Amino acid sequence: MKRKKAIFSVVAILCAIGIAGGIWGWMAYHKARPTLDSVKADVQINAAKLYNDFSTNEQNADKLYLNKVVEVSGVVASVQQDSSSASVQLTAGDGAMGGINCDMRSTENLPKKGDSVHIKGRCTGYLMDVSLVDAVNISK
Repeated sequence: MKRKKAIFSVVAILCAIGIAGGIWGWMAYHKARPTLDSVKADVQINAAKLYNDFSTNEQNADKLYLNKVVEVSGVVASVQQDSSSASVQLTAGDGAMGGINCDMRSTENLPKKGDSVHIKGRCTGYLMDVSLVDAVNISK
């Protein structure tokens, strides 16, 4: 009888830990990320310089920009939009193989192709394009 009670207690404790862990994991996964509207940019730079820094020395550029809030000025090359998200591509200058890809936080206040803009986002690295996530259009 004591053995059954001990096994039941262990199983109950493990279930409680599992449920608590599941709740914590769900809450951490669904936690809203803060917007960058009111966050001061760590770096202000133009699109051509940002792209050139990554394409010439990615390791050094990672130290300067990776996981930092970057305000980029440039000219819009293209805008892609669906019902809930948008991506704005900034040109990196003549002859550049890539550009700055800005995954926009919302589909509101999107620029048009050819517009001169200032976009703020969190730099996540370089793979043919420099990538900014949670980006917001801060152009006046």
